[in-house]
Amino acid sequence: MKKKVLVYDNQLGYYEMLVRTIKKGYEFFLYKNKSDADEEYDAIAFFLHDEIEHLDMVRVYRPELPFVFAIGNKQDASLKTPDNVFIIDLDRTKGAIVKKFKDVFRQISLLVKKEEAL
Repeated sequence: MKKKVLVYDNQLGYYEMLVRTIKKGYEFFLYKNKSDADEEYDAIAFFLHDEIEHLDMVRVYRPELPFVFAIGNKQDASLKTPDNVFIIDLDRTKGAIVKKFKDVFRQISLLVKKEEAL
């Protein structure tokens, strides 16, 4: 069964990259409005392009779900985070970003399997 991931990306480029490059085992849903955040998902990916989007992050973040926080513009990608929060540095090359997302989604898959086993 595919894992459902809610993606917040107001510029759509990274959402489209995920849909094109990570097909096996995942289904991505674009966040369009607050009601999208009320659906059931296995993980959330949030792409921060602008500081004002921090407000939207508060709306979609759920501490019980794996959360991928993708940031760029020389922001600190080495923040200390809980075990279910993953930070991706968008200032890397496209190939490095895709590789990191694949690694993170492998880890998320393991987290979700653990939760399902409980």
